[in-house]
Order: sequence, then C-alpha cells, then structure tokens
Amino acid sequence: MNLPDHFSNPRREVQVDDWPFGRHTCKARFVVESHPKRGERVSRVTENKTRTGWNKPKCTTYAPRQVILDGDDGRVYLLSATRYTPDMIVVTAGTMKYATYLRPGDALFAEALVCLACYCRSLVDSRCDFCTGLRSIVEPRDVRVGAR
Repeated sequence: MNLPDHFSNPRREVQVDDWPFGRHTCKARFVVESHPKRGERVSRVTENKTRTGWNKPKCTTYAPRQVILDGDDGRVYLLSATRYTPDMIVVTAGTMKYATYLRPGDALFAEALVCLACYCRSLVDSRCDFCTGLRSIVEPRDVRVGAR
C-alpha cells in the first residue's frame, strides 16, 4: 500500500459522498465506536443503491486508540495504536483491505502520533494506556498537540 506524504484533518466521524461502489458511487459513513473494555474500532457503512437504507457495517478490530483522517492524495485513512505492538502505528486504507505499520524511524510516524494524541484526554494521564505507551516512545518535547 502506498502511503501519502502527509496526513490532515483527524476526526472521529466522516461522511464521504462519492465513495466508489463497483462502477457507481455512493455515500459512505465512517464512525469511531468506543467500548469501555475493548477500546475503539472504526466502522464503515455504505449506502445501498438498490433499496433505501444502508448496507451492513464493516468494522476494524479493536485497538486502544483509533482516528480517521485524510491523506494528501485525497483518500481516507485509518490510524490505530495497537496494544500488541505499542511502538508501531497501523495505517489502514479506507477500503479496510490492506494495512501498513509505521515504526519510530519512519517519516510519517511523528505526524501520526500527533493525530492519535489529539483525541486523548490528557498526555499526562497515568491511567491511560495510550498515554503511557506514548511517553515511552516519544519524548514530551516532540509531541505538540493543538487545541481540540
């Protein structure tokens, strides 16, 4: 999977009006769902063109932190911090077919960490597993989180 040069616009839900659906286009809706014990996952539902309503949702696996964002190539990407490999970030295309791992030496790794950290309550919260893992990977001066 080819990754974009930059990520932008991190968010928790988005609706794409011109999602490819075979030879046609339809609407697609991405939403980050939360579960108190399992973590977060992203679900995608597409509009059904033959009958009114939406198709069955397609979901990713649960992870401690997930976010939806845009690449500079105009595509939708999903970022997730996994609990099994805490020093890597999983980047999945919006089609949910292929995934790529970002490691601390990669060019997009710091940018992806900032996008994931934007939705954390506090980077100094000792109870948050994601914050604990984030502090062990990156020094606090390297993470610049803007206002929510």
